Amino acid sequence: MNCNVRDFYPPDEELLESDGSRFVKEIISLSNIDDCTLVINEMINADCFVNGMSADDTSKHLHEYGKPNSLIIEQALKVAEKANKLSLQNDKYFSK
Repeated sequence: MNCNVRDFYPPDEELLESDGSRFVKEIISLSNIDDCTLVINEMINADCFVNGMSADDTSKHLHEYGKPNSLIIEQALKVAEKANKLSLQNDKYFSK
């Protein structure tokens, strides 16, 4: 085999384009009400609340059930309700 191992790699330009440096990564935290509200809004956009989810269900979905962040999640759900993005019926939040 008259070849070099570099012959099997993509061109350097392609490797540089996909090294992740062109993306801005932002870390969000469910302990922050603003970040948690962003997560809840994205869950609404993904139709997670079509069949209704309680605050506990939402905390379980986000792997925060029984943890301090579950209180922030509940606050974020109330923010979404006040913004008319969710409605509360029988202790479950439904998307509008």
